[in-house]
Amino acid sequence: MLVELFVEVFFIKIKVKGYLQNVTENTKETIDTFGIKNKDTISYILNDTKHKITISNNKILLIRDNQEFLHKIEFELNKEKETEYYIKELSTSIYLFIQTTYLSINENLIEIHYKVIDSQEEYIYLIEMSDR
Repeated sequence: MLVELFVEVFFIKIKVKGYLQNVTENTKETIDTFGIKNKDTISYILNDTKHKITISNNKILLIRDNQEFLHKIEFELNKEKETEYYIKELSTSIYLFIQTTYLSINENLIEIHYKVIDSQEEYIYLIEMSDR
C-alpha cells in the first residue's frame, strides 16, 4: 500500500519533443520543452499554453489551457468525438467534431492522427518523452 501511494505522488521530470502537424495545410508546430509525468498524466507548457494529457483505457484526453481559451479534446481510435473550445473573453464555447484515425500509445511515445469533421483538416500530433 505504501508503494502504491508513493507511485501516486511521484512526479518525473521529462523532456518532451514532437510536433503538431496540419497535414492539409502542410504546416508544423514543433514541441521541444520539459514536462512532468505522473502515472498516466503528462503535463507541459508550450508558448504560454498548459497542455495536460491523460491516458486511460486506450483513450487520450488533451486539455490545452491559456489566458484566451480552454480546449478539451478526447481521442479514441475510429470514434467521432465532440470537442469543446471555450473562449474565455466571450464566455462562449464552440463545439467541433473530430475523428481519430490512428492512435498509438507507448511508454515514451504518443502518436495521434485525427481529422476535424467540419473542415476536413487532418492533423498528426506526436510527442516523445525521455529523461534527457
